[in-house]
Amino acid sequence: MKKLIYTLAIYFILFIQTVCASYSWVQLTTLSSFERDRATGFSIGDKLYFGTGYINSIASSDFWEYNTLTGTWTQIADIVGNRHGAVGFSNDGKGYICMGHQPIGYVYFNDLQEYNPTSNSWTFKASFPQTGRYGGNAFVIDGTAYIVGGNLGSASGPYSNSMVAYDFATDSWSFKSNYPGTLSYYRTSFTLNGFGYVGSGVKLGPGGYTYYDTFYSYNPISDAWSPIPSYPGGSYAGMTSFVFQQQAFVGLGTDNSFNPNNAFFIYDPTLGIWNPGPTFTNGPLRSHGVGLSTSSRAFFGTGYLSGNSLDDLWELTETLSLHQVNGEAVSILYQNGSFIISGKRSNSGTIEVFNTVGQRIALIESTGDNTVCNLRKGLYIIIYSESNKILFSEKLFIP
Repeated sequence: MKKLIYTLAIYFILFIQTVCASYSWVQLTTLSSFERDRATGFSIGDKLYFGTGYINSIASSDFWEYNTLTGTWTQIADIVGNRHGAVGFSNDGKGYICMGHQPIGYVYFNDLQEYNPTSNSWTFKASFPQTGRYGGNAFVIDGTAYIVGGNLGSASGPYSNSMVAYDFATDSWSFKSNYPGTLSYYRTSFTLNGFGYVGSGVKLGPGGYTYYDTFYSYNPISDAWSPIPSYPGGSYAGMTSFVFQQQAFVGLGTDNSFNPNNAFFIYDPTLGIWNPGPTFTNGPLRSHGVGLSTSSRAFFGTGYLSGNSLDDLWELTETLSLHQVNGEAVSILYQNGSFIISGKRSNSGTIEVFNTVGQRIALIESTGDNTVCNLRKGLYIIIYSESNKILFSEKLFIP
């Protein structure tokens, strides 16, 4: 039995190599009035929303909507209060902006504003129950937004590690366990599989700037933080992160020599490891950009480089390397709970469905062109065979 399991494990690893992903960056349409850094944003459906931030060192309040289906930009209603370093998030078809800093007058916001895309209007909600701040983080899990840390003053702080949860249903706040990492700001954050993740960051002390590579995951059920492996690319602040196909992509930012980072690493929550991701060499490197995702696509844009605010927008795309035998043009489409097979060599074949850790979760005999197989949301590996020969293999992502 042990030998059989070992053989299957090797087989799956070899198979994974045949369908390894190749990522590329595609530049999208941008606006001349879009350049900014330390901005924020959120996504609603197939639309991305970017706004606030520094426009060449001047805090702004404007907001823009990008339709990912049509590639068009529309200016929407301004938020109340020019600011940079705010946090943004969305829930149930509405967007939210919280906190931020306006250097003119030394204003540190603790407000929360809700955007309704139907009415194109902002509404004030219950204010953040602590002193105003900027450079914090936010993530959303099951109807609750978690606001973490931030800077309450100048570049040297004071900083905060507090975490406060906002309940969308009751418009109320509650205090949660503090972030356990070193006091800092301009970390990055993301939500993945029901957990929140926060890491990296910078602080200014008597000896100068210190940058961090540590990351922690948050379990909302136990209200507890746990360390995960440190970011393998180095210590950075102002990094960009987004989730794509149930994995987190984290990259860019600057280090303690103010050198920009061109690497992305991918966090796999199932295995608890970081894997090398796609290097960004297509455009200017940056810190303080904005990463956003829809249900099946991922983007980042804006940012700061060498005293300049950036106005570009990029999408991460994936090209799969398919394994086919003897040039057979077999293809499989998954639609409405069924596999639709074209180019079959015979009337009988086998479909195998694996999860990302190599466990086979379905083995189906396919005797026609349409084979029913109800799968939940997630990332899968599909193998189609005839007469014990693999004719098709590919990743399948169900958003």
